[in-house]
Amino acid sequence: MATILIVEDHAISRQMLSNLLGYKGHHVLEAADGVEALALARAEHPDLIITDVVMPAMDGLELVRRLRADAALKNIPAIFYTAASLRTGAREIEEQCGNSRVLPKPSDPQVILQTVDEALAIAQPPSSPTPAAVAFRRPANKTDPLRGTELQLAVLIDLGFHLVRQREPTKLLNTFCGALREILNCRRCLLVVSENGDEERCFSGDPEDASAAAWPARLLPPPQILERLKTKRAPVRWLVPPAGADAEPSSVAPAPAKSVLAAPFATPSRVHGHFLLADKKDGTPFDDQDEEMAVTLGAQTALAYENILLVDRLLKQSTDLRLSEERLRLMIEGAKDYAIVMLDPLGNLTTWNAGAAHMTGWSAAEILGRHLDRLYPQDEDGGRHARRVLELAELTGQHQEIGERRRKDGSLFWADVTISAVRDAAGQLRGFAKVTRDITGRKRAEEEQERSRQGLSRLAEASLKVVREADVEGMLQAVSEAALLLTDARLAACGHGYVTGQFIVGGSARAEGAPACPEGRGFRLEKGGVYMDLLEGADTIRLTDVELRAHPRWWGLPDGHVPMRGLLGAKLTGRDARSSGLLLVTDKATGEFTAEDESLLRQLATLASLALQHVEVRIALERSDQRKSQFLGMLSHELRNPLAPIRNSLYILERAAPGGEQALRAKTVIDRQVSQLTRLVDDLLDVTRISRGKIQIQRELLDVGDVARRAVEDYRSVFAKSGVELTLHLPECPLWVSGDRTRIAQIIGNLLSNSAKFTEAGGQTVVVVEENTNLRQVILRVRDTGIGIAPEMLPRMFEEFAQADTTLDRSKGGLGLGLALVRGLVELHGGAVTAKSGGLGKGAEVTVRFPLEAAQALAAEPVRGVVSNAGARRVLVIEDNVDAAESLREALELGDHMVEVAYSGTEGLEKARAFRPDVILCDIGLPGMDGYAVARAMRSDPKLSGVSLVALTGYALPEDLARAKAAGFDEHLAKPPSVEKLEELLSRMRR
Repeated sequence: MATILIVEDHAISRQMLSNLLGYKGHHVLEAADGVEALALARAEHPDLIITDVVMPAMDGLELVRRLRADAALKNIPAIFYTAASLRTGAREIEEQCGNSRVLPKPSDPQVILQTVDEALAIAQPPSSPTPAAVAFRRPANKTDPLRGTELQLAVLIDLGFHLVRQREPTKLLNTFCGALREILNCRRCLLVVSENGDEERCFSGDPEDASAAAWPARLLPPPQILERLKTKRAPVRWLVPPAGADAEPSSVAPAPAKSVLAAPFATPSRVHGHFLLADKKDGTPFDDQDEEMAVTLGAQTALAYENILLVDRLLKQSTDLRLSEERLRLMIEGAKDYAIVMLDPLGNLTTWNAGAAHMTGWSAAEILGRHLDRLYPQDEDGGRHARRVLELAELTGQHQEIGERRRKDGSLFWADVTISAVRDAAGQLRGFAKVTRDITGRKRAEEEQERSRQGLSRLAEASLKVVREADVEGMLQAVSEAALLLTDARLAACGHGYVTGQFIVGGSARAEGAPACPEGRGFRLEKGGVYMDLLEGADTIRLTDVELRAHPRWWGLPDGHVPMRGLLGAKLTGRDARSSGLLLVTDKATGEFTAEDESLLRQLATLASLALQHVEVRIALERSDQRKSQFLGMLSHELRNPLAPIRNSLYILERAAPGGEQALRAKTVIDRQVSQLTRLVDDLLDVTRISRGKIQIQRELLDVGDVARRAVEDYRSVFAKSGVELTLHLPECPLWVSGDRTRIAQIIGNLLSNSAKFTEAGGQTVVVVEENTNLRQVILRVRDTGIGIAPEMLPRMFEEFAQADTTLDRSKGGLGLGLALVRGLVELHGGAVTAKSGGLGKGAEVTVRFPLEAAQALAAEPVRGVVSNAGARRVLVIEDNVDAAESLREALELGDHMVEVAYSGTEGLEKARAFRPDVILCDIGLPGMDGYAVARAMRSDPKLSGVSLVALTGYALPEDLARAKAAGFDEHLAKPPSVEKLEELLSRMRR
């Protein structure tokens, strides 16, 4: 074996290569960058170097160039294992470095090993490792967590090969346990199997953990959970406190509870046992995705295990059968399970027992005296074959064969036949004894098992093709082609990505001679149809041709659709576990789709979902990195824009006559620009809250038409000023949804704001509220004749910081958060939002869908109290920002309030005791003693406990409000508050 130096800055990728090559017996050296690798190469003189291209300190290209410049190292072959080849070009790298080759990352393990073997075949004989090299190797017991999607897929593929090829049950089950530990990132796995009441056998993949006795009792499931696993076949998860955990409080942080997942090890026909997973390495509990992965792999492995048992049982039965057939020759004529007949030396039937009559349908009167060839299929030249069988039996003494035989009604059956020559004492041939057993059932079982084995093999092959694709379009095409291969269908289509109310056909495939799928077609959802079964929760759908046309949601096909014969479909799921696409096949070559077809398609859909999620994450990261720079530029532009008019207006206010026209215009400009800044900050906070799951909605039963009417009236002046006609179409009856009135109004307002912004004078905007009774949805459409949406922009319209206005002057303004907020708020209400446009200059339409609630009486709106002027207040302002504190003092004093100011928490406490205020407006982020500490100190002081406390701060997330309330604040206001808001709050504060 050779000495191989692996140079890779990614620890998990480096360990994967090290384990793979170490498994093949190579001596492996590891380096995390080019500098470390160069020093190690000069010390150890490896036979081969495998290096990444993009690395810190010194990249892979520079490393190989320096090796080529060293006379002692210049002949060492190099393999660049990198994704950088997609940009640099494999040919360019090979030409630059010489004696090297490029291997794209990721590659199949077999491809890696083959490339290594080819590189070593032209290299010098491997040198013996030196003591220093041995010391440098990674310790054998060192492990890293295997959580990346690429490595998960690699382990899944490896396990799939074992499911197809492994015939030793112990190796299969130990491999399954090891794969589960790696995929689910846990330290322990135990599989307990019991067959036909035999003693339980345990498997773990780890000799030190391969028995229940090696597990702490607290991690083993109690009897009631075992019974649930056996009878309900349902997985169970729970948390186990650490050993010796004390219920009493302690100053030492308790050790985290261990997470345990138990699942049945079963096939649809029987339960073989159960398996346990415990103690995730990252300390988090097992989640729904872990459970689904464990259950799916457990079911597949249990099926493979059951197939191994079946094969072993069939082999044993076959051996026993041959022994039995020898004894059956001596059985009496009345045996019914076997056809036992005698023939004369010419092959004519002379005896015919009841078993023969039962098996063939011929009675003794009808068949006796006929030649043996009557029982053979005539289309195989039965007469000649029958004579040859008798000749072989006469020549060898006995002939055994398995083949098809003919019944009286013409039907064929599989028979296991033994023909023995019968001789007298002198050795003269007296005839033949023929014993036949009907093995049609066994042959069908073998054929079914072979189909299952071939299906798993095809699935593994398809999996490799799918995961090798690096883009969504290529992957969807590979998925469609794999679906044809797995199900023997003639047409397949894969839809992915919910855009403009339909799943876009991203990939399609057809068998030779099948009609072509029309390009650009989608699975229409407005109309519903049979596809809705998948979208509403079913993982798969399987319909015969008759069932398809009798389905309550079958309404025919749109013009140009390919003809369908039967339907088999599986759902694709995204990272949020919601439907992200459909995989459909139709027109099976022979017969109808089977349960095995459904199982294979479902497994393919699961694999495709994982692979698509991985590709989407990669693409999203690339886009996020690109948008980050754009966003910083936009943010700088949008925040600086209001500052210029504000500074100019302040300059005017200093020089203009008080109360004059110039001063009033300057004040109006400042107010408008401050409102713009406030809106930008509020949008950023709302997007942050939605992305972190911190936003809360106050649900009530409301009429979407009523909310839309009010929003339209609020924006009518904006449209009138822009010269755009605004029209509203409402249904005759209320359409009820369960939602937050303010947030739904915000959704409509954002859409109207966008429409007004991007529609030129003389254009039109139409708002429509309607009901889709088939989907039980309330649909809100905002359609305009504006500048439209470019096709490349359409899929990204609802992403954060997505901007259609990319001009330098940014005349339309905004941070690109409006539609991202719309999507987030709509999804919080259980709805969906889509956009469509004919292109630039052709207008746009945004469609929002909410779940429709049952019609009910309008809930009484809460009576809003009228703000009364309760007079002047004694107000203490605690704020460390001098400008903010003094400007707030002056604003409040204009309202006849008596105001004192403190610039720290300590000063605030002293002034509060002396001033005895009615209300205290306190900043949270104070130096030294923060606002929470001030509030707690005041609440603990009897003289100040009755004062009204208001938190005035920029910290406005839900957890900030809860923390302020816990500290003792009565109210919470986000900076900057309007003076009107402050006056309203002061008027209702207690004295």
